[in-house]
Amino acid sequence: MASTSSTSPPENVNKRHLRRRTKRARIGDGPCTASVAEPSTAPGWRDWGSLACGPAMLIADRVLSADVADYIRFRAVCSAWRRCTADPHDDALDRRFHPRSWAMLPDIVRRRRGAPPRYQYSRFANVSTAEQIRMTIRGLDGRDGRTYLARTSQGLLVLLSKNTDDVWVVNPITGACAHLPPVTTLLDGYSRDLIFFRRPEEVHFSAELTNDSAVVINIGGHKRLGVAKPGDEHWTKVESERRISSFLVLAGRVYCMSGKTAMVLETSPDHSPRLVEADHPFSY
Repeated sequence: MASTSSTSPPENVNKRHLRRRTKRARIGDGPCTASVAEPSTAPGWRDWGSLACGPAMLIADRVLSADVADYIRFRAVCSAWRRCTADPHDDALDRRFHPRSWAMLPDIVRRRRGAPPRYQYSRFANVSTAEQIRMTIRGLDGRDGRTYLARTSQGLLVLLSKNTDDVWVVNPITGACAHLPPVTTLLDGYSRDLIFFRRPEEVHFSAELTNDSAVVINIGGHKRLGVAKPGDEHWTKVESERRISSFLVLAGRVYCMSGKTAMVLETSPDHSPRLVEADHPFSY
């Protein structure tokens, strides 16, 4: 009868098993987790999961100052670091998490003979590193009716549904979404055929974000702006004497051209939003 011999597991397997033998416990105002683990024999091994909240938050701030995508990757490392840092998915208008250096590329659509093109996903490229990511944005698939899209200078996407008049803001890197009031009352006095053209890419729909996190839109380049924040019941109308064009943001303030006059949108808790002539007109 042949004898059997037992073999011990390889040394590297024992080391991996030792690393996994970690017990975590919540504690008070100090570190968000405490790691109680047997000392590892692996050279250079560190229990980074036990990093206190203070150092973890400092590292997160450094990472976020470079790019919000790297900040999301940092938080994905472990639950301890996520508990120490702010969640970028909570508020789409939080300026800390706005995409920087990210540009939107043409969408990827599926084309089949005899069928209309079907949206698959959107692509975004980092203009500094050339990194590309992709994201499926709800609403652009056309299942809930035709959706129009505008991009703010802060990197956010503003979507407008033709069927429901709903408006929502999307951070394409974090996926955070904020809903705004329908634009139904904002379109009073205008023919919808002059606002919503047959093809979404033909709509002159502009959107920007002010310093106090108010969204400003101008549909079709008409004589009216709309201002709203999440939670508002309706859009505030801001009328202009002439057609509005050259819609942009400088230093957190919204500027536009009303005819040949440079105007700036003033927002204050003391009065309703209004357009006034800019102190330093642009030269064209």
